[in-house]
Amino acid sequence: AWGGAPEGWRAHGAPELPSYVVPARLVIGPGMPLTPHGKPNVEAFVQLVADLPVRSAGIDSPKCTSSTLDALKQIWLDVMQLERPPSPADSFVALGGHSLLAMQIVARVQETFGVALSLSTFFDKPTLGDMAAAIDREATLGASLGPKAPGAI
Repeated sequence: AWGGAPEGWRAHGAPELPSYVVPARLVIGPGMPLTPHGKPNVEAFVQLVADLPVRSAGIDSPKCTSSTLDALKQIWLDVMQLERPPSPADSFVALGGHSLLAMQIVARVQETFGVALSLSTFFDKPTLGDMAAAIDREATLGASLGPKAPGAI
């Protein structure tokens, strides 16, 4: 079992777990609030963690242009209806992303950047910063990040 500082938890689990299973951030709180019956009180927990500081996984921001990062951040905000702007270290899945939202983001990225993302990109490049860097790289190369949809140019 690992009991180190929050900065090391990602490195501890990353070698043995797929990247999409390793959380992108860690929230440290006083404990899980319980209902009078001793069950986890999810609503109280959500309220509790909303006001706590979030510690990133200590990931350096990938190399991407600020315009790409800003535009992708706005796409994530709009499509995922987030309450706060995501940081470059925020993970799509950790923010509540799922396949239907991923498809909407794929369409918006294609429209905005002219880059065709595949759904696997959301697992291979799960953070906002990683995805923005991949978009920049692919836009520069003029290539696609995955197989194009039928009928795509």
